[in-house]
Amino acid sequence: MPKISRRTVLKAGTAAAAVTAFGANAATAHAAPTGASFVQIIAHSDDDLLFINPDIQPAILSGCPVRTIMLTADEYNGTSNLTREQLSAELHKGQRNAYASLAGVPSQWTRTAMVVAGKTVEVNTLDGRPTVQLVYLNLPDGGDDLHEDATKRLWDSATYSTSTIVPTGSPANRVQTYRQADVVNVLVGLLQQFQATVVRCQDPFPDDVRYAAGMPDHLDHIHSAKFAQKAVKAYKGPTGRQFALLVRYRCYNTRQAPVNVPAALRTPKTNAYNQYKQMDPLSGDVFDVNLSRCYERWPVAPQWATIDSAGTVHAFVAAGDSLMWWRQPNGGAWAGPTTLLAGSFAPGVAVAMRGDNRLQLAVLDLDTAAIRTCTQTAAGAHSFGTWTSLGNPNNSSPAYQTPVLAVSNGSLELYVVNRSGTLGNKWQEGTGFSGWVTATGGNGKAMSQPSAITAPGGRMHVFADGNGRAFHWYQNVGGTTIYQALTTGAQSSASIGTALDANRVRIFTRRHNDGSVGTLREMTANGSWETTLVNIGGMGGLGPVAAVTAGGRTLAFARNNAYGLSLARQDAAGGFGPWQDLGGYLEVGPSAVVDAQGLVRVFALGADMRLRQRVQTAPGPDAPFADWQQAGS
Repeated sequence: MPKISRRTVLKAGTAAAAVTAFGANAATAHAAPTGASFVQIIAHSDDDLLFINPDIQPAILSGCPVRTIMLTADEYNGTSNLTREQLSAELHKGQRNAYASLAGVPSQWTRTAMVVAGKTVEVNTLDGRPTVQLVYLNLPDGGDDLHEDATKRLWDSATYSTSTIVPTGSPANRVQTYRQADVVNVLVGLLQQFQATVVRCQDPFPDDVRYAAGMPDHLDHIHSAKFAQKAVKAYKGPTGRQFALLVRYRCYNTRQAPVNVPAALRTPKTNAYNQYKQMDPLSGDVFDVNLSRCYERWPVAPQWATIDSAGTVHAFVAAGDSLMWWRQPNGGAWAGPTTLLAGSFAPGVAVAMRGDNRLQLAVLDLDTAAIRTCTQTAAGAHSFGTWTSLGNPNNSSPAYQTPVLAVSNGSLELYVVNRSGTLGNKWQEGTGFSGWVTATGGNGKAMSQPSAITAPGGRMHVFADGNGRAFHWYQNVGGTTIYQALTTGAQSSASIGTALDANRVRIFTRRHNDGSVGTLREMTANGSWETTLVNIGGMGGLGPVAAVTAGGRTLAFARNNAYGLSLARQDAAGGFGPWQDLGGYLEVGPSAVVDAQGLVRVFALGADMRLRQRVQTAPGPDAPFADWQQAGS
């Protein structure tokens, strides 16, 4: 792979002096749940600022612990006037200035050394907000000619060893030797010490075939993410409650995606990165395009909560090393979370009701690259049967996205975005599934986990984000899957929400630039679609829109700029009223259902890995919602 590194883009001149005090940024966040602990594991000292933020800043402002672990020293080959060690020190200073900007306090830090798993790491603690810490392992940068592709080689070989770089002035002031096991052990030790509940990393499986556009992802990004995955799998989760969320983020190839970071989040993100950039004599403005974009590698469709035939409410979330399951029987108490399946899975769980009234689940197994599925042992049962492998449509390559399950005339249809950006399809045959076929259409651009809905007449619909446009397929009873283009104005930047509106399918998308919500509906049942995406506004934010129909009208839910939940209700005339802020703090969500009593429930996974819900106080589209409640333990 060509070395396209931020260190290879030279910029004339020397680094400007760092600003040591910054005003507080305008963005604010609802308080994160008590007990949350955020950890980023990244390759370089600007990767978090470019690719993971704005998700970092609300965590910082919530007051919960936020730690970022850098694997490499970012030294490249130095510059014409800076040694490797001096360049590394300058870039680390830039990162400290950036985090101080995000926290809204002066860039004054306490720098110490700490021994973890037999290795000494550097720890920087922000004096004005000591819940913010930066941790440096100082492995060599992959572009260093003296240590070429060291992180990749560490991942590839258990016997390969490399020496660390000692940045000028670092309190971790001696050269150390690392092997593969050392990297994993140090990361696991840090996760255990920090009791991480949310871990963020880069993309272990970038889609460079379709979206590299001359800039394939950095090998350090890819293999740092693989180390992060391995460490989280070994860590499992905090003591006494072994669940942690692992979120992966796309990197360079987001420059080929639409702008999706609203201005209220983009401004502080840009301000922070500019503080870093002042200390970086090499990168210039090349990566500024990434500041207005933030995309998860495996975005989650809003259909991970459901109701079974007995009225039991179920919720499923893929954690870092397991599949979490909550359930509440009709009129009973919540149970869970319990581990439904151990392993490494892409975020997002497909769930649908079979023709025999049993639930079917499907996930993308990242260890085997296969789609795995299981069935509820009986209608309304509180147990699931054996998991079986369905392979994947790419044979030797992993499926690109998490699957979706749909229902056509009582039989299951499974769809997954494959590596070529089209839909791979299997369908229920007897007690098993057919072989893989490819659904035509989409021009090879499908990206997100698909969403699905079946209309009252039996027509099944499947939707996916197509790198900025909403894509649509349908299947009539007894027919095949057919691509039906929607208006070119059907913008999207996340998985797509679906609902029924007067027996017609309505979709909700996250529009470009400002995070507002767009909606589009069939003009007649099973007919053509509206030609204009209606902007129903919103409160900014990123991520999917969940929708549900109650009392003949639709309610739409979306995460907002404050990382809380917003609600828009359809009025009697068919339009949508002003958005209401429901508060909370969402790491995964929302997902919404109508329960056995006719009450709308909306769910979110908090940063403490606990499921929370808001439930209507009475049935009907206009009924208010009670406060947030914890579901299960």
